[in-house]
Amino acid sequence: MRIGFVVGCFMLFQPVFAQVDTILNFDSIVVLEKPLRQSEVGSKTIIYGLKESGYLPVGDVAQLAAESGLLFVKSYGLGGLATSSFRGGNASHTLVLWNGLPLASPTLGQLDFALLPLSLLEDLAIHPGGSSALWGSGAVSGTITLNNELNPTNGVVIKSEIGSFAHQSQNIRINFGNHKLRSTTRILYQSARNDFSYQPFKGSNWQLQENAKVNQKALLQSFQYSFNNNRNLDIHLWLQQTDRQIPPLLTQSVSKASQEDWSTRIQMIYKVVKSKSIDQLRFAYFDEKNNYLDPQQDLFSPNSFSTFFIDYSKDLRLASWIKISIGTTHSLTSARTPAYLNRVFDRQHAIFASTFFQVGKLELITSMRQQWAQQLVPFVPSLAFQYPIFKNLKAKGKISRDFRLPTLNDRYWIPGGNVNLAPENGWSEELGFQFENDNVTLPWEFELTGFNRRIDNWIIWTRAKNESFFSPGNITRVWSRGLETNLVFSYKLPETGYTVGTRINASWQKSTNEIAVQQPLIQAGDQLLYTPGHHGAIRIFLNLKRWNFAYTHLLVGGYKGINADIASYQLAGLDLSGKFGVFDRGVDWYFRLDNLFNKQYQIIENRAMPGRNFTGGVRIDFSKKNK
Repeated sequence: MRIGFVVGCFMLFQPVFAQVDTILNFDSIVVLEKPLRQSEVGSKTIIYGLKESGYLPVGDVAQLAAESGLLFVKSYGLGGLATSSFRGGNASHTLVLWNGLPLASPTLGQLDFALLPLSLLEDLAIHPGGSSALWGSGAVSGTITLNNELNPTNGVVIKSEIGSFAHQSQNIRINFGNHKLRSTTRILYQSARNDFSYQPFKGSNWQLQENAKVNQKALLQSFQYSFNNNRNLDIHLWLQQTDRQIPPLLTQSVSKASQEDWSTRIQMIYKVVKSKSIDQLRFAYFDEKNNYLDPQQDLFSPNSFSTFFIDYSKDLRLASWIKISIGTTHSLTSARTPAYLNRVFDRQHAIFASTFFQVGKLELITSMRQQWAQQLVPFVPSLAFQYPIFKNLKAKGKISRDFRLPTLNDRYWIPGGNVNLAPENGWSEELGFQFENDNVTLPWEFELTGFNRRIDNWIIWTRAKNESFFSPGNITRVWSRGLETNLVFSYKLPETGYTVGTRINASWQKSTNEIAVQQPLIQAGDQLLYTPGHHGAIRIFLNLKRWNFAYTHLLVGGYKGINADIASYQLAGLDLSGKFGVFDRGVDWYFRLDNLFNKQYQIIENRAMPGRNFTGGVRIDFSKKNK
C-alpha cells in the first residue's frame, strides 16, 4: 500500500495552487499566491497576529503555546526551561522555524520556548501534524513558525510592564524608512526575581523560592530594501542574552546552579515575485552558546554550536489550476561541548518538490523530499487533500512519512554516544472535518480531526547489562493516536456593537511504547512519560468599544513522570484591557491575573509553580502612516 502511495506521488507530480495572499510593497500592492510550503491544504493552521492588543500580556512562545490548548508545554517554572509535546510526540518532534529556517539546537534536537519573546515577533502560527516532506528532520508531530514583517509606518512604539515577583519588562520598537528602504528595530529588556511562595509538600511549611532570578536582553533588527515592486532583500539580526538561576527541587534545600544563553542569528532573504512565479533565496548564520554552572557539584559546562544555512525555493504556476514548487536546503554545523572528544561537524543536504492541483472542487498537494546526512535518510513523501462536501462542510486529510535525525549528543556524547544510530521514521495519517457558518451576526467554526502515527527506530537512552553508563539506541516503536477539536464562535450584540464569543481547543491522545525496555523499565503499551492523555483550553471574551474582558481556563490531565505520577490540574486566568487617547496618541492598557484560583500544582515533578500572580502594562504608539 505504501509503495503504491509513493508511486502515486510521482505520478501526481504535476501541480496547482489556490490560497491568495496580499503583500504590501509600499509603492504598490502585488497580489500573489503563497509558496506551497505555507499551504494549509490537508491540515489546520492557527495564526496569531501578535500586533493585536490581546497578546500584550503574553510574554513568550511557551506561555502562548500552553494557553492555546493545542499542545502540551513542559515548563520548569517561571522563566525556566519549556519544551513542547504535539500529538503525543516528544520535544524533538516539534520543529520551530524563524522566517523559514529551523531554530532547534543540533546538540539536543529541541528548543527552549522560554527563550522566544513574543515582543520580537509580528506573527506566529501553529501547525499540528507531520510535515517532514516540506521542512525536513524534526517536523514529526507539529511545526511552529515565527515570522518578522517590516511595518509600513514611521514612528516609535513603547511598551512597559510590571508584575508579581519583581517582574518588569521594557520594550521599544522603532520603525522608519520610505518606499525603497525600511527598518524595524525591536529592543527588549526584562527581569524577575520569581520569589513566589510555595508549599513543598502537603502539610509542610510555606517557603519562598530562591535562586530563581531571570534577566533577558534582546535586539532584533530588520531591514528591507525594495529594488522594485517585485524584488526585495530582507536582512534580520537577532541578538539575545538570557541569564537564569535554577531554583532548587522540592527535595533540595539549596541550589546555586545557573545557566547563561547567548545567541546571534543573522538571516538574509532575497525574494522575487512575478506574475507566475516566486523565487526565495535564504542565507543564514546562527551562533549559540550556553554555560551551565553548579558550584555545589563543582560543575562548569560550556556548550556552543554554529550553523550556516542556504535555502532556495521556486514556486511556478503553470496554469490557473496547477503549480509546482522545487527547492534545496544545505546546512553545515559545528559544535563543541566538554562531553565531546573533539569539535564535531555535521553536513546536511536536501532536495524537495511539491505539486498542488485542483480537479473540480478537490484540491491536492503531493510533496517529496530526499535528505542526505551522515546517516541513511529515507525518502519522504506526503499527500494532502481538501474537499468541500457541502457549502459549510469541508473534509481534509493527509498521509506523510516523517523522520527525525539523531542529535549530535546522541552520536558523539562521551561516554555512550552511538554514531551508528538510524533516523527515527514512520507514517502519519490524519482526517478532519471543518464546519463553518459565515453568518455576519453569529459566525462560527468547528473542526474535528483524528490522527494516527507510528514511529520506528525511536531513540531512547538505556543502560546495557554490566554497563555503568547509558547509551542511545533505536530501541522501541511508538504508536500515537487521538482526536482534536476546535470551536470558535462570536456573537455581535445588535445595536451596541459589542461582541461576545469563545474559542475552545481540546485534544485526546494515547501515545504508547510498543516494545518493552528493561532499563529504564518500560512495559509494552505504557503511555510515554510526560504525555497527558488529554488537555485543552477555553477562552471566553467580551469586547466592548473601548474595553475588553477575557476568561481563560486550561485543563491538563494527569500523566506519568520519571519517578512519580503528576496529578491533573486546572488553571484559570482573567484579562482586562482597553484603549484611550492622549495627545492624539493611541494608548493600550492591560491587566492580567494568572492562576486566578491560586491552585498548587506541578508540571515537572518536584518543580514548584507560582500561585496567583498579576501582570499589567501599557503600550503607547507614536507612529504615523508612511506616505
